[in-house]
Amino acid sequence: MSPDQTIALVASIGTCLSAVATFMTVRQIANQRNAMYRPELAFSQIYFDARCDVAKDKSFPCKWVPKDSKEVTKKNFDPGFKIPMENVGLGAAKSVSISWSFPLEKTVDEVNALCKKLNASEAFVFKDGKLVKSVGEARHISYWENQRNLHFDYVLPVSTQRSAIMVQVPDTFIQLYSAFVFLETQRNADEWNYKAPPLVANVEYLDIGNMKHKAVFDFQFEVISIEKGGKVFDGYFDCHKRK
Repeated sequence: MSPDQTIALVASIGTCLSAVATFMTVRQIANQRNAMYRPELAFSQIYFDARCDVAKDKSFPCKWVPKDSKEVTKKNFDPGFKIPMENVGLGAAKSVSISWSFPLEKTVDEVNALCKKLNASEAFVFKDGKLVKSVGEARHISYWENQRNLHFDYVLPVSTQRSAIMVQVPDTFIQLYSAFVFLETQRNADEWNYKAPPLVANVEYLDIGNMKHKAVFDFQFEVISIEKGGKVFDGYFDCHKRK
């Protein structure tokens, strides 16, 4: 190989390496730019108190209220149990949709089986997207199909939106697990050791560049203490994001 050919080869290699370095730099800048605008939704752990409706002596402890809540200011006003959601990323999230799921039919069967063990009639019937609860003369209908999907137009980053978005926990879930805690306590409070399956949230949202993001969150419901034969208990929701 002549000196001229060697110089040309070295120059070509240098040009190629320079092009690769430029490409890597541009790619890194693009990744950093995407990271700057990427939203990241997260849910906080929340503690709550559960109690029976004071107007219904035979009801289950279905009134779940976050500890130190300031929402309940009027007698018999029930805002529903909500959990805080925040955007801990740097960019806004828009068109946020949340789809809830949990083993509903299985839980209905477990609750009704407990009722039979306690020589009580079946408390719940799930049919046509409705959960019907009958306890004595009390009757409650929970429309699961109207609770399982939620939508928010946008969620701003915490640096901009100081207060969290409050997300409604499905009433159907609360009705069933309140009944389960109460009935299991009535059956055998000393051996109460039930691990509830998680309430699952499938979350989808867009960033400002209209790129779609998906995440799945498991909400584990845990009981801390039980009082008054299961009519009062306190617990917490712990959230874990699936990888």
